[in-house]
Amino acid sequence: MTIDRNKITDLIYDSCALLDDERFDDYIALCTPDFTYRITAFSEEIRKPMEWMYQTRENLLELLKAVETHEVAVAHLRRVASMVRIGEAQNGIVPVRSTVSVYHTWYDGDTRLFAIGTYKDRITTDGDSPLLASREVMLDTRRLASGSHIPI
Repeated sequence: MTIDRNKITDLIYDSCALLDDERFDDYIALCTPDFTYRITAFSEEIRKPMEWMYQTRENLLELLKAVETHEVAVAHLRRVASMVRIGEAQNGIVPVRSTVSVYHTWYDGDTRLFAIGTYKDRITTDGDSPLLASREVMLDTRRLASGSHIPI
């Protein structure tokens, strides 16, 4: 099977851009029905990995539908995925690893780094367009401001 690398990098870019624009339904449309989303971080203090969030596609969709009712900072998040490494496909799943930086711009124009980490994506290439089968966000940052319940 030939992997269309451009379609895969476009999928990663689109996933970030749709979250930036808070087009959550369109983001979910990039995911397979059995998609899972995780946020993890390694704790230096306890020397163990921690799982901060685990959502199925359905649960994530419900969470995103309720974002307007959540207390969030008046700010905009911008996700920048780079250094994309596309692995070898196995059984129609392509592992993809990329670095992600998330910037937080306040209503007054002040921009700060919100978080950095790594996307560990599993992408299915079975259909016409690749889809996210899973995303694990492995964070280096462990102190997050409000708004961190929105996918990183």
